Amino acid sequence: KKTGTPIIRITTEQEAEKFLRKYHNFLIGRFDKFEGPEYEEFVSAAKFDNETQFVEVSKVELAQVLYPDIKSTDNFLGVVKSEPERYTAYDGAFTLDKILEFLSYNKFPLITKMTEVNSVRVYNSPIKHQVFVFANVDDFKNLLDPLQEVARTFKSKVFSYLDLHLWPQPLCDFLV
Repeated sequence: KKTGTPIIRITTEQEAEKFLRKYHNFLIGRFDKFEGPEYEEFVSAAKFDNETQFVEVSKVELAQVLYPDIKSTDNFLGVVKSEPERYTAYDGAFTLDKILEFLSYNKFPLITKMTEVNSVRVYNSPIKHQVFVFANVDDFKNLLDPLQEVARTFKSKVFSYLDLHLWPQPLCDFLV
């Protein structure tokens, strides 16, 4: 993303379908015209955020390929993720800070499985109130559904699951 364009523009249904095969987590922006103050803030957010792929479309029909739940014909932003809470629409002001805040609070899955690869991202999240669940993988299977219900209620929190078999015991003791 740093070496290329920060936003992928989609103009055909074929491009949208190809995009969906490659990207499962992204922020979609729909604008009648790719200009104006709201669009400029979207572009600024895309340049600032290095983790999330941004995509833009102008036609509602194309937006519906990427975000089937879209209802608005006005400028629109929404996060798409590959999890049960797949679509989250943005309803705030189109400013850099507000867009990035929305993205920060909505880019995590309901339950994040902590790994060595994503632990830095979880710890560096602007969300400071986090819930950690330490469990064996077999025990966690029974906890997943009720925990997802709780996580839906507290979407502004990060819920992380740590498989006790994958993390060294001293680290788990330290985190508790």
